[in-house]
Amino acid sequence: MPKTRTVNVTLITVGSLLFDLHYGPYSRFWWQHSSDSTKDNLSYFPIRVGQTTKAILNEKVFYLTIVVENSDNSFAPGFICTSGTISSKNNGSSGYKSSLNYKYHDKSALFVSTIEGNHCILKIHQNSQVQCQFVDNSPNAVWKSSNFIKNFEGINLFGFQNSQTKESIYKNMIPTCLPTN
Repeated sequence: MPKTRTVNVTLITVGSLLFDLHYGPYSRFWWQHSSDSTKDNLSYFPIRVGQTTKAILNEKVFYLTIVVENSDNSFAPGFICTSGTISSKNNGSSGYKSSLNYKYHDKSALFVSTIEGNHCILKIHQNSQVQCQFVDNSPNAVWKSSNFIKNFEGINLFGFQNSQTKESIYKNMIPTCLPTN
C-alpha cells in the first residue's frame, strides 16, 4: 500500500472573484469540484484570482499564487510558485515600481524597488542621491543580496503580497477588448 503524506496548507490571501472570469464564458476554468462532493450532491469552490496559499515541504516554505493566464490559455488560471529566492515568475512586469522608507547608516532613506526587463533592482536614495544599488533576478534575491530588512521576504518588500497591489496587478493582467472607431 503506498504511503501518503498530509501537507498542511494555509490560506494567506483570499483573492477575488472577477465577474467576467468566474461567471462568463470562461467560468469552467475557474471552478473546481470539492473533494467531498458526491454523485447526488456536487459542490464547487472558486479558484480566486490573487489567492495565495502557503505549504511547508521538506522544511522549505512554498507560496502558491493564482493569476490570470497560463501558457496554454490567456483566460485560464495560472500559478506562480515561490520558495526562498526562487520564483516561477515575477509578479510584476517591467516598469513596476514600489518604495518604502527605512534607515540607511542610521538616517532615513528611500528604498525603491523596480523591475526593468528581467531584472529586479533595489536602489537606496538618501539626500536626493542614489547611495547604492542591487540587481538580481527576483524580488527575494535582490533583497537578500542587500542584507537589509532580513525578517521579510523580497516579495513582501516589493509589495507583491499587499492585497491592494495584488488586486491592481491582476486586474491589469486581464485582457480587455474595446471597440475601435
